[in-house]
Amino acid sequence: MRNIITAVLVALLIGGTATYGFIQYRQSADQRDLLAKLLNVEQELSETKKNLLGYTKFTDYLAVTKTAISEQMKFLAAKVDREYVQVEHIEKSKLGLKSEATIILKYAVEYSFGYDLKPDSFSLAGDNNGITHAVTHNSFDIVS
Repeated sequence: MRNIITAVLVALLIGGTATYGFIQYRQSADQRDLLAKLLNVEQELSETKKNLLGYTKFTDYLAVTKTAISEQMKFLAAKVDREYVQVEHIEKSKLGLKSEATIILKYAVEYSFGYDLKPDSFSLAGDNNGITHAVTHNSFDIVS
């Protein structure tokens, strides 16, 4: 009987050790897979950062961009044509005689606006959305 108990205990010990070894092997395989996936994600992140560096580096070149814009465009003008119609109804009464008149007046107006793009009249800045333009002082003039 003692031999049977010893055999059962040895079998349980061998089975428990084998089970523990198998579980450790499976966990290490899962860990290797997870580490490989983590390495791939880190490589993709590194490549993405390199690609995005061009999108965030533009702020270093804003002064050169401002000069290039100034050289290419010295004066920007816009013309707006509008037609207006004015209707006036006039009633007069003199010496007991009533008279009425309707006057319809049509006229066209042309508005011209100019914007001088000298380097000191505007500024360029960068934010999360890209390049922004800011007018440093009122540079709009009406050109006749």
